Amino acid sequence: MNSLLRNILLGLLLLPAFAAAEVTAPDSGQLRSAVQRTRVRNLEARDYLGDVQVWDLTADGDGRVFAATGAGLSVWDGVRWGLYETPGTPILRCLAYDPASRRIYAGGDNEAGYFTKDARGGYTYICLYRNPRDEVPEIFWRIVLQDGTGYFQTHERIYRCDLRSGRLEPAVKEGAIGYIHAVGDRVWFQDGPELYALGPDGTAPTGITLSDRVIAVYPEAGRHILVTEGSGIFSWDGHALLPAEPQLNARLAQVRLFAAARTADGRYLLGSVMDGLYIVDGEWQVRSHFGSQEGLLHTTVLSVEETPAGDVWLGLDGGMARIEASGAGVVVTSRSQEIGSVYDVAEYDGTLYAGTNKGLFRYDGNGDFQLVEGTQGQVWRLIDAGGTLVVSHDAGTFTLREGTLVRNEGCNIWQLLPWTDGKHWLGADFEGGFTLYEVRGGRLLPRKKIEGYNGVHSDMGIDRFGNIWVQNRSGDAVRIRIGTDGRTADTGTYSPGGKPAEPLYRARLDNDIYFFRGREVFGYDIHRDSLVRNDYYTGMLGVVRDAPTALTQSGECVFAIWPDGVGAIGRRGNRFFDYGRLNMPEGLNMIPSHARRIIPLGTHTIAVGLQNGVFFHDMRVLKAEYGNPRALRLERLLLHLRDSSVFLPVTPGEEPYAVPQDYTSVEIRLSNLYTHGQVRYAIDGGEWTTASGVPALRINELQSGRHTLLVRNLDPVNPPQESLELVFNVAYPWYLQGRFIAGMLLTALLLGLAVRFLFKRGVERQRRALLREQERLLEREKKEHDIELLRVELRERERKLINLTMMGIQRNTMLGELRREVELFPEEERRRRVLRKIDSYMNDKENHELFEKYFNTIHDGFFTRLLQRHPGLTPNEMRICAYIKLNLNTKEIAAYMNISPSSVEIARHRLRRKMELASEVNLQHYVSAI
Repeated sequence: MNSLLRNILLGLLLLPAFAAAEVTAPDSGQLRSAVQRTRVRNLEARDYLGDVQVWDLTADGDGRVFAATGAGLSVWDGVRWGLYETPGTPILRCLAYDPASRRIYAGGDNEAGYFTKDARGGYTYICLYRNPRDEVPEIFWRIVLQDGTGYFQTHERIYRCDLRSGRLEPAVKEGAIGYIHAVGDRVWFQDGPELYALGPDGTAPTGITLSDRVIAVYPEAGRHILVTEGSGIFSWDGHALLPAEPQLNARLAQVRLFAAARTADGRYLLGSVMDGLYIVDGEWQVRSHFGSQEGLLHTTVLSVEETPAGDVWLGLDGGMARIEASGAGVVVTSRSQEIGSVYDVAEYDGTLYAGTNKGLFRYDGNGDFQLVEGTQGQVWRLIDAGGTLVVSHDAGTFTLREGTLVRNEGCNIWQLLPWTDGKHWLGADFEGGFTLYEVRGGRLLPRKKIEGYNGVHSDMGIDRFGNIWVQNRSGDAVRIRIGTDGRTADTGTYSPGGKPAEPLYRARLDNDIYFFRGREVFGYDIHRDSLVRNDYYTGMLGVVRDAPTALTQSGECVFAIWPDGVGAIGRRGNRFFDYGRLNMPEGLNMIPSHARRIIPLGTHTIAVGLQNGVFFHDMRVLKAEYGNPRALRLERLLLHLRDSSVFLPVTPGEEPYAVPQDYTSVEIRLSNLYTHGQVRYAIDGGEWTTASGVPALRINELQSGRHTLLVRNLDPVNPPQESLELVFNVAYPWYLQGRFIAGMLLTALLLGLAVRFLFKRGVERQRRALLREQERLLEREKKEHDIELLRVELRERERKLINLTMMGIQRNTMLGELRREVELFPEEERRRRVLRKIDSYMNDKENHELFEKYFNTIHDGFFTRLLQRHPGLTPNEMRICAYIKLNLNTKEIAAYMNISPSSVEIARHRLRRKMELASEVNLQHYVSAI
């Protein structure tokens, strides 16, 4: 693009409310069209921690801004606000910064003094004067500092102060005093309509008479410029007082001025009561105006101040505003109508055009867009085809001629790229395929349809080999080679690394086509006919923290789109570095992510389409930010404990900062940061960690012991700068501290002695207990031995009882057999005698007594227990029970008792009945259990 850009961008917006001011300085590589920039940030009282009325503003040389409000002194250190109150809490109305002492002198209702920075980074107020007359109020409105002397002005008096001693005394005791002004080595003031000059040698009239109150006086070569409240601006050449410019003064008289300042380049900042801020140049022309239409929320300006960085701060009746002039980005929005989602931006013939989903819009240079007649509908692309602007529209393809669109019959394209022959343009057609076009006479003429390929693609690229690259619906890369005959020679489909979850994107880098997936970049290898990893550009994406979704190169910068914004990657030689996210204003409405594009304009500027506007960014401003490396400044150091917080000194001493063991975090408030607000820190020589310094850097990983913390700005361009060094000594837990350890050692020693004594006693007790245990065991073994002997004897007796019983059974059995044989003897007498003898042996009483003796020895108390349960048993029944307990069966009992088995069964039945046993109770088990 050969067009030279005329001014786009000097201010980046940091917030949602904006205003417009025309940029006029021409500069190659930027927009030639007159683009107005939006750049006003409105601040409410809660933002700057003060009162709604900001009566005065002043700044130091380090980027700090001081504001006088009804709540005290609000201080902006470049990153955050702080509020510092006075003991009596008077309303502060005027401020003056003294570079020599670094004090901020302040005046207000019935009081004057100064603020000075204390050891902990805050500001302490010292009162120099307090009104002794309660019935007569004194309100200080202006302070002028000159060569060690300060002048403090009320509307009745002027006090002179020796800044070294702090002593105030009246210099002008009575009068109807307007305001004081520093003019050379004198202080001018207005008393009634007359202006006087006050110096060390007294007061002298200036010769100037004005009925209106003068709010500012500025010396110039051979003249003085006087700004009044209601009459405008006048020039005094020492003889005559002349109005600056009648039309300007008439306009200023209507809005009535209250505050004024002069910028470093000689412009006048005029704050009005009715209509915001006017910026007037030395030719008395209004160069810019900031009122309600330009985004200023409150239009009564009470104070105005320009900082060394070129930003203009306004103290308002209702808040504060900052007009930024040091950023790289600017937003252009439409004020009169909704222009829709901006898909493309182009500059043509000195005019800026925006293609949106509602049509083609022309920027009028005054902060508004106008629809080009007949272009309602979706505009896809704006293409500069060799000096002819081609418009891809859903209704067809048009070219712009003399500000109007001309339809090009036979053309219906998505995109247009210069073809390799240098004569034609390759178009991606709406209906599919490609066509070669020629641009002639401001028209786009179709010349040849490329045969052999009919795919529909809204985007394409041409590599250095002449291959056309598109992507199919699956997201794969498709290569199309066109032969010399204008037909498709061959095609290829590529998906590097298979088909992982991440989509494949295409980018043009250094005049060639590349693809990237995640943070890995692939290029076409013509010899392998494949997409292979490119380590150079993969290294480029390695410097950013997230994988982008789009890349666009402009010079030595590669711009990237992420879901959360736009960033830039810089290149110096073969080294890439991350510029970080572009500082786009908060609250911007982006268009859908699939349609977002980075549009290069010139050699330094890029554009990003928004909803109802365009964001522009000038990389030269961003590069210039890193032209002077910045060293961090420590503003405040806050130690957070579990239940409270304390400020630590900001000027480290020889001793490290003492940190209790139960701290929660250390808050390090830094200033002089770069726009991105990032810092790097390292603890005890460890790895450097990137963190945000806005609003503060918090450290909470310090363990007990001594630690050295190094902090520096994150500077992607310059070599590492000198680090801010902070040394902390984190206390050990109470159980690891020296006194506690000594006490614990002493306690351990005493405990050791006590344990030794107790151990010996315990050993002796254990020895005695062991002896007693041994004796008990011996006694127990003896008892067990005796018991065992008894058991042996009992078993022996039981064996004898069983043997005796069995022998009795056998004897009775044998006698029974003999008896049966004897019964066969023929002799009656002899037979009876032998039978009586046999019966006497079978019923031998001695055998029964011997049985009972052994039975009672073995089963002592059985008969007693049996009679206790069943007292009605006969001796014979008791004998049967004894036999049952010995587990004798019916036959054995019958043999032993010399009765028949049936008699035993009858006896057992009678026994069960006497014992009243249920049928399910086993007699054997019942008797054995007694």
